[in-house]
Amino acid sequence: MEPRALLTHIAKGLVIDHRRRLDVERAYLEAIACLPEAEVPSPETRLRIIDALMRIDAMLAGLPIMISLVL
Repeated sequence: MEPRALLTHIAKGLVIDHRRRLDVERAYLEAIACLPEAEVPSPETRLRIIDALMRIDAMLAGLPIMISLVL
């Protein structure tokens, strides 16, 4: 693979990963917005949860499409 093509491929992957993280984070923040204030997790806990969700999303992305849809 040519260097320029390789860089383009890497850049596209990074953009997709960034977009996926934003989508996961937005969905989580929308979900916790409905919680009573006393049940809202701390910023540190939010970060840990978002990181865990991102790891789960990455694992699902590595599976065949039909399996990831089932899960």
